[in-house]
Amino acid sequence: MPIQDWLLNNVFFEGSEKYLTNAERSLTTWIGGRSVSAVHPASVVQLGEVFENRAYLIERDDGQLIGLLVGFRKMHGDWYVYDLQGGVEDTSIRRLLKMPRPDLTEKY
Repeated sequence: MPIQDWLLNNVFFEGSEKYLTNAERSLTTWIGGRSVSAVHPASVVQLGEVFENRAYLIERDDGQLIGLLVGFRKMHGDWYVYDLQGGVEDTSIRRLLKMPRPDLTEKY
């Protein structure tokens, strides 16, 4: 099942179809005919038993990474996607992982 189909069945926010179509298009462009070699779960943060953010690193067969944050919201016992963000830049991935860039000028 394409990611968009799964997400469209699990979202509740207004305008979700356009939003998810753009997300799928961006992910498809990034994959660019290559294959995904691994999906690395990076973190899960649950707040108030109704919100959950899951971070993933998706790795292509050439080693390139994209960071993806999927936000979920629980309503009436069911989980729905409410946010989807991603980026390929080093700063985006570090922010997603809460991993600061090391200061190489600092003495150890």
